[in-house]
Formats: sequence, C-alpha cells, structure tokens
Amino acid sequence: MKFIKPLLSFFIAITISSSMVHAQNVRHLKLTNTADFSISKINSCSGDSITFTYTGNAPASANFSWDIAGIPKTGQGPFTLPFSITGQKQASLVVEYNNSTDSLSKDFFIHELPAVSFFPDPQNSVTGDTIHFINQSTPSNATFAWDFGNGSQSSDISPAYAFTSPGTFEVSLTATSLYGCTQTLYNIPVNISAAMEVPLIEKPLACNVYPNPSTGQFTISLPETTAGKIEIRVLNIYGQLVYQASEKNISEIKLNLQGSQPGTYLLMIRDDERIAHKKIQVE
Repeated sequence: MKFIKPLLSFFIAITISSSMVHAQNVRHLKLTNTADFSISKINSCSGDSITFTYTGNAPASANFSWDIAGIPKTGQGPFTLPFSITGQKQASLVVEYNNSTDSLSKDFFIHELPAVSFFPDPQNSVTGDTIHFINQSTPSNATFAWDFGNGSQSSDISPAYAFTSPGTFEVSLTATSLYGCTQTLYNIPVNISAAMEVPLIEKPLACNVYPNPSTGQFTISLPETTAGKIEIRVLNIYGQLVYQASEKNISEIKLNLQGSQPGTYLLMIRDDERIAHKKIQVE
C-alpha cells in the first residue's frame, strides 16, 4: 500500500523590530486639497442667504471646523446662512485627518440694497399734461425700471410722462445696483382727471382771466358784450364741479372762489356757439 503525504499550509508573520522604529512607522495616507470649499455667491446683497459647500476629498470621518463670518460650524455641511450686515466677510475651514491638517480661507462681500425714492411733479394732473418723475434713489449708477401703472414702462433715470386717460395710477420704481441688488418702491399714486377739450363743432371764445393766480377772486373779461346766456363752470383737478353760474348780456364776470382749497382748477365758459377753458390757480 502506498502512502500519500498530506499537503500543509502555513501563514508566516514576520515582525521587524528596531530601537529606531516606533508606532509612527505605520504609514498614513495624506490627502491634498482637503480644505477646499465653495461659496454660492462671492458678491451678495443684504438679506440674501449664502451656501458654503465642502468640495475637498477628506472623508466624513475627518474633523471639520468652520468659521463663517464669526459663526462656528462643524461637519462637512453644506451650510446656508443669511446675511444682513454689509461689508467684507471671511469664511475659514480647518480639516484634520490622519494627523494631517489643512486650512483655507475665502473672502465674500455683502452689498447694500439700493435706497429707492422718487416723487411725481405734479402728483395731480390732467390727461395730456406732462408729469416729471424726480428720482432721488441711490446709488446714482444703478439701473432703473419704471412702471406707470397702466402698462407703460421706462428705463430713464427721471422720466417725463403724460397719461392719456383719467384715473388714479400707482407708479412703481425698481432700482438695481451694479452687484444685482434690487429694491422696489411700490404704488405711489398719481391722480389724472380728464382735460376739458374744445369740441370741433364749437368756436373758441376769447376771454381773459386776471389776476391769475389769485387768492380766490378772479375777473373774467370778454372782448365784447356776449348776447345770450353764458355758462360758467369750475372743476377741481379730480373733475369735480366746485362752482357753477350763468349770466346774460355781459362783458365782465366776477368769479369768487375764496374758501376753496389752494390748487389748480379748470374754468369753462360757454355761450350758445363758443367755448373757452382756462387753468386758474388759487393760492
């Protein structure tokens, strides 16, 4: 009978010792660029939220220490924070991994919102008359977008605009800074009344009104005695009737608006065939 010798497997461990060898001889993997991170917006506006995202190659088991404009954070993140105080800020990250430390700092900036201010001159007017919109916004190098409340718009700094229909229109102005910071002033009312127009079928009536402006006492002088009935009407800037009278066979009319609110009024004088309208001012 033939005997077959069995095969044996052995695991051999070799230990090397030396007085010059210590635990530090265990090799550690050292990574580069472990503290990399991104900032969603380097230039942001007051009130915006900014996201800080880790982009390095350290594992989640590493130690992450953040200082985001004085706000401490730990872990990989990302972190989204709001900022309202303007100025230059700094975000810093320190990553510790395998007895290796890496750090990185980045600056970012929070910019002011535009200060939007304007006024219409005048605020009360009539159809067809030009209104000047005086822009007092800062910064002066911002871009501007006007909305006149009737579908019309303008990008002028201080536009001039005439409304063609009566009503109350809410005008808005949006200012955008060089850094994209936007602020809007909404719904400043502008009151527009219908201007009295001379009908094509009537002839103009020549007349003179003085003093104008006055404290309320006006004289209406006609070039000749007008035959027939003369109708006098006065409307305020909103188109409301504030005075009405009629005369016959007269060349001079005394108009008394004392006690009326200071402002601009529309005077209409009509006889059987002719019509005149004048703007008068009560001080």
